Amino acid sequence: MSYSFHQSHLEQSEPVLVKAAFTLQYHLDKEPLHYVATRFTWPARSNSRSHLPAVSLLVTSGVGLTSDLWAPVVQRLYQLQQQPDSPFCIISVWAVDRPTHGDAAVLNEASLKRYEGLCASTHYITALGAFLTSNVLTDQERNNLIGLGHSAGTGPLILQIAKDLQWNPYRSLILVEPPLFEPETKPTFDGLIRKIHVLNMRRPRSFKSPELAMQFVTSHGPWKYFHPEVLRIATETFFKPAPTDSGCNKVMTKTPPPEETAAFDDFPGVLETVNRVLGFWPKPLAASLANIIDENRSALASVSIVEGATHYVPQEKPEELANTVFRAIRNSTMRSQARL
Repeated sequence: MSYSFHQSHLEQSEPVLVKAAFTLQYHLDKEPLHYVATRFTWPARSNSRSHLPAVSLLVTSGVGLTSDLWAPVVQRLYQLQQQPDSPFCIISVWAVDRPTHGDAAVLNEASLKRYEGLCASTHYITALGAFLTSNVLTDQERNNLIGLGHSAGTGPLILQIAKDLQWNPYRSLILVEPPLFEPETKPTFDGLIRKIHVLNMRRPRSFKSPELAMQFVTSHGPWKYFHPEVLRIATETFFKPAPTDSGCNKVMTKTPPPEETAAFDDFPGVLETVNRVLGFWPKPLAASLANIIDENRSALASVSIVEGATHYVPQEKPEELANTVFRAIRNSTMRSQARL
């Protein structure tokens, strides 16, 4: 499957990003459930770069978001690594969605009802563990894997290490806007989650068309600030046919609003030696995050700020985030080469 998207600064001859989606299984209480792993590759990757250190990325998304919305970031990363002075070669970018989101939620619809009340991150952590130990990854990918997570997608990445301290599947981690806060900010965070609960309860459950659905979600934050290309991709990938009893409405979101709400309830908060990319958290959460970073700065590979973004950096500033991620990988690669 080829995945073509439009950006005004690209020439029409620009190669397309190729997307291959794999439907895989994980188990909870012996029952198989599905998750979707997407592999993005770049046909224009030159064989002349095959001698460079290889990099494979594993992307995890924030709540309510899916792998497809990372496509503008991924394409920019592939463009950057084509530069003559790039010290590494991206061989693939994998993205694993929450089993309660997107196409996986459609496949798991009946099963998820039986697991109602289960910590939403349990699904994601279990699915990621199944992916990392599966035979879908090649040996070259597995040996050169860098985790790239956003928001609540950062915790499940880190917890793959925490659950087995003898095994670290990543060469490094890059966390974008991780929800890592000091304990005293919990009332503020809980208040934010309560507001999200109320907003999700008020959301319409179906719409007459994807276009009208997008008009609704972009009438307020955070979607009103998303990059136009991200919104175009969402229009094409976020919706499924609505049940026949929904009247004249034709579509609904693939991710059920209750599953999205449940995923907000159990943000895992953990700290590890990682790269951090920051956009914006509401005060005092931003101040708490800054304190944690300051206290652990010597243990971090790097800290970067994407200017002009809110919390939703990958969806608002895909090119700027890709530039930042590229620099982090480049600097890490050059440091490793210098030690050889």
